Amino acid sequence: MENMISIILFISILILLFIYFINFIQHKINKNHVQNKWQKKILSILPILIIVFIIRSFIYESFRIPSSSMVPNLLIGDFILVKKFAYGIRDPIFHTNIIKTSLPNRGDVIVFRHPIQTNINYIKRVIGIPGDTIIYNIINKKIVIIPMCNSSISCKIIHVVQKTLPYNNNYINNTYKEEYNNFYAYNQIKKHIFKHFFSLKLLEEKIENKKYKIILLQNLFNVHHTNKKNINYNKIWIVPKKKYFVMGDNRDNSFDSRYWGYVPEKNLVGQATYIWMSIKNIKYWFPITFRLFRIGTIN
Repeated sequence: MENMISIILFISILILLFIYFINFIQHKINKNHVQNKWQKKILSILPILIIVFIIRSFIYESFRIPSSSMVPNLLIGDFILVKKFAYGIRDPIFHTNIIKTSLPNRGDVIVFRHPIQTNINYIKRVIGIPGDTIIYNIINKKIVIIPMCNSSISCKIIHVVQKTLPYNNNYINNTYKEEYNNFYAYNQIKKHIFKHFFSLKLLEEKIENKKYKIILLQNLFNVHHTNKKNINYNKIWIVPKKKYFVMGDNRDNSFDSRYWGYVPEKNLVGQATYIWMSIKNIKYWFPITFRLFRIGTIN
């Protein structure tokens, strides 16, 4: 969809430039040539289209958060600004990297074209960069990163630190519970299962110097066979060259690299930097509630 908008803008600009060029030639041939009113009106929007095309293609573009995979940092209905030039200047049609600027760091929130459904934009957090070995424990949800390094240099293992935070905000708590209830109901599991067997846990996660909040779904009755010593609960991924391992901050309700693999460097769209507007109940349109307290930078 986003790529289609860029194509439409580009074609519209080309058509208007062609009309402008024809008028310019006609004026050179005949000094008394006068533009039609409709030509003047159409050509008057050409500078606006060029400015919009340049800004949204190379500088900043607005996106709306459609799902809860980045809760608690990004909510459904948040409108964010994505820095398009953060990871390179790309042409908006074929996405070829024209000028290299920088590459994603661990902890960055990025927008990218899905590796399989490339017409869909996703937003996730970078956990692993090329060469990293990601070790994820499916029981305690802890992450260990082993960076790639030369044999002559001792590799410094990165333990992703998780610190439990107080979870007393009833409004936010009810919001997340409703989302999880809907999630389990969709999978034909009765809603009361969540209330009696699961709880949500808010944590602060830290990768190197980057801090942000995450949500985990906890099993209150520890229904897993931790007493079986021969079971390996660790999942391991080795991030290939020019690819990235990403995860959602809503860890147990996020469809990410744990399921569909890595994000190719060529699929990067930009870095999510700022929430400029937030609307509640956007899917129903009325009543609309503006969440002004959401406006600010993205951690």
